[in-house]
Amino acid sequence: MPNFSTRLRELRTKANISQQELAKIIGTSKSSINMYERGEREPGLETVGAFADYFDVPTDYLLGKSEDTRSPKEAKKYNKLILQALENHRKLYGYDRKQLEELLDWEGL
Repeated sequence: MPNFSTRLRELRTKANISQQELAKIIGTSKSSINMYERGEREPGLETVGAFADYFDVPTDYLLGKSEDTRSPKEAKKYNKLILQALENHRKLYGYDRKQLEELLDWEGL
């Protein structure tokens, strides 16, 4: 799985912004961005959060711990849609809400 430096470079390149532009947005130096992308320096938690917010991805994705690029806001919306669909299914087939929520927890949704 890719690490932080790889993910940061990929996201920045995909966003079509320079290291200098990203540094200004995040509130750090171009040198720091360069070192992060080369894996020579690790950002603090606040900086990781700022990158995640800017690129609208979860911190786990940015850190290389997940392949899920959905932002927490998007994931919550998606989970609500799934729960609503399951609720409609329950009405048709008789599952109770607790069973559906347990299923969502079990599936990691």
